[in-house]
Amino acid sequence: MAGTDIRKKFRAKAAFRGSQVIFGERQHLQEVLRSVRRSKLPSARKQAEMRKLQQLMRIRTEELNSINPGWDRTFKKAQNASTTSQELLRLAASLSRDDYLLARVLTEHKDAPGALLAQLSTHPYSAVRENVARHP
Repeated sequence: MAGTDIRKKFRAKAAFRGSQVIFGERQHLQEVLRSVRRSKLPSARKQAEMRKLQQLMRIRTEELNSINPGWDRTFKKAQNASTTSQELLRLAASLSRDDYLLARVLTEHKDAPGALLAQLSTHPYSAVRENVARHP
């Protein structure tokens, strides 16, 4: 059976890295950074670890900004309970197809207008569709 290369069967497929995954990675890196800051490591090693973690966090932030420029600002605005329905519609208009997390947060907002919910009712991410179905 020398003709078939079984390594092809186990070759990793490219994983989808949407905003939810990237944001989660960055949150985890922030928690690791807090832990390293509290640790009793030698100063040089501690500084090197912190620099590397900060670099990795910057990379994740750049990835989020490539999905939607000013992603953090947009995300905070979508989470804010005092954001108006008109502002939510404006945020949804600039929503990237890969921005699953922002879509989910927009559909969870208490003042999400019907037009926004209708727009996101066919979103590929099931959690977004579930939020639309459950919205009052």
